[in-house]
Amino acid sequence: MHQYRNTSILMRFLIGFFVGLIALYAMTIAISAWDIGIYQRELAGVEVPDNELAINYFLDGLVFLVFLGVYITVVVLFCVFINVTRKNARALGSEGMRFSPGWTVGYFFIPIINLFRPYQAVTEIVKASDPDVAVDSQYGWRESSSAITGWWWATWLTAGVTRNFANRFYAFRVDTLEKAIKAEVASIGAQSLYIIAAILAICVVYTIHTRQTRKAANRAQALSIPPRTTPYLPGDIYNDPRWQ
Repeated sequence: MHQYRNTSILMRFLIGFFVGLIALYAMTIAISAWDIGIYQRELAGVEVPDNELAINYFLDGLVFLVFLGVYITVVVLFCVFINVTRKNARALGSEGMRFSPGWTVGYFFIPIINLFRPYQAVTEIVKASDPDVAVDSQYGWRESSSAITGWWWATWLTAGVTRNFANRFYAFRVDTLEKAIKAEVASIGAQSLYIIAAILAICVVYTIHTRQTRKAANRAQALSIPPRTTPYLPGDIYNDPRWQ
């Protein structure tokens, strides 16, 4: 039996780290553009100062290390968020959901299945959180719709394909400066798509949170319980048996 938990704090932290991730993607694009400039100068026979190359390598490594930490944090917070909101959807009265909280997270880490199941699981959460479904309608959420998850997932997959192409091109075929420039251009394309995907992911997170907040308020009003304005605390009024 699940209990509703307010996700305001979790949502803010997650969006904050997403914004940080977007900034790091932008910095990666800037460094790639810088690399292209260096390659073009080398092609033109212009000598690149050693200090510029040293700064370029240092920033590249530094951004990668920071990016790795932020990315891992985003992954962890996002997994926690979708796990909690999946439980919330059930606590708010949605019956017949196909995916369990554990598998909703687990699908992201299973090869092949992670190409489509996470999209289906997150879409289910978005639909089951619809506040416009009648409080006493346990299965009405199935008729809900939201295009945001489709755009997010399509952009994410496209970015991944572009990144893999760029990595393979760079790792196995770069033997000239011209090819190195093409690899950097492909990398910029991938990073740009990841920025769009991150923005859409923020929209998905915000949509789920706002939908569940409104649905909780509607349900609280129907049960004559004051709407929640603070995060979940053990033993508060939202442990009322009518929420079970």
